[in-house]
Formats: sequence, C-alpha cells, structure tokens
Amino acid sequence: MVRPLNRANDMNIMKLIERYDSDDKCRATLEKLRWPLGVRCIRCQSEKVFRAQKRNQFECGDCGGVRAGAIGER
Repeated sequence: MVRPLNRANDMNIMKLIERYDSDDKCRATLEKLRWPLGVRCIRCQSEKVFRAQKRNQFECGDCGGVRAGAIGER
C-alpha cells in the first residue's frame, strides 16, 4: 500500500538543519533512537556504560568493551 504524501509534514534539509543545529542535539537524538531504554554494552548487555569524552566513545564498566560514537563504528 502506497502512503499518501503529506506535504505539510514532509521533512526537508532546512528543517533538519533548524532542528539539529548542533552535533550534540543530533547525537542525543540518534542515541535515543538506537538505545530507547538506555545505552547497553553490545558484548555483555551491561548497563554500566560510560562515555569516554576524549574519544567520543562508550566504554563498558564490566567487560571493557568499547563502541565508537553514538551510532556505530566509524
């Protein structure tokens, strides 16, 4: 079934730029989309995950696993 176009609600590049005008806003939204229940380690599923600010990565406090960025490896 084809979804009808709703021109009033369509997203465009200008709306995206206005909505996510900084890397921090964009990163926060992507993190919520990827981990709606909170960040977890992909190796051991621990909730003891913290952000290593210098490298912009998540690290697991239990198994030491490292994940690059908020949306996957780069």
